[in-house]
Order: sequence, then C-alpha cells, then structure tokens
Amino acid sequence: SKPTAKVIFSNVALISTINGVKTLFFRVANERQNQVVEAEVRCLILKNISTKEGHNYRKFYDLKLERSYLPIFALTWTIEHKITEESPLFSLNLEDLKEAEAEIIVSFTGVDEAFSQPITTRFSYVA
Repeated sequence: SKPTAKVIFSNVALISTINGVKTLFFRVANERQNQVVEAEVRCLILKNISTKEGHNYRKFYDLKLERSYLPIFALTWTIEHKITEESPLFSLNLEDLKEAEAEIIVSFTGVDEAFSQPITTRFSYVA
C-alpha cells in the first residue's frame, strides 16, 4: 500500500514576542507512524504592492526562518520568523496585511524514512 504523506499545519499563524523579539510562528506536525528525514520548510509572504508609476502587482518576499531544516522530523516543529528590521513584516500591522491581501505561503519537503518516498506539501495563512 502507498504511504500517506500526512504532515499537518496549525490552523493559524501567530505573531507574539518570543525571548524579547517579535516573532511570527506556527506549528507543523507529523501525523505519520514513522519519521521524515531531511525535512525542510520554506516560507514567503505574497502581497500586493504599488510602484511609484502606479502599477499594481503581487510580489513575493522570502521570510528567513530561525530553523528551516531538521535531519529528523518525528512529532512537531515550531517554525519561527523573527520580525527584525530586515523582515518584510517589520512595521506592518494587521490592517496593513489585510489591505495588501497578504498571504504567507509555506512549503514542506522531506523523505519518508520507511518507504524512501519524497513528501511534499504546502499550506498558506492569510491575514
């Protein structure tokens, strides 16, 4: 039988202070009976922008993660993006994110340890 690639994401992403730093975070869980090896998460934000010339389009910005790779993903993983001056989220509030129709897109890849099958899934969060 084919293995079920069941990696699930928390329903919401939160922004709170962790160790004194404003941080975006969410959780990923492995619902499988076995482990995922070489697990990697990538995260970006997509938002509407306007140029000085008055053109509107959607632009992608990478979100640097505190940790984007785990050699072994067994149970859960809290994904964190520190909102520092270098972050595309810096100085934005909820209304700004809603106005820009911001969407945080998360992709997860790894390899099923028991079956050596690649696992790929994605999830998104909106303001």
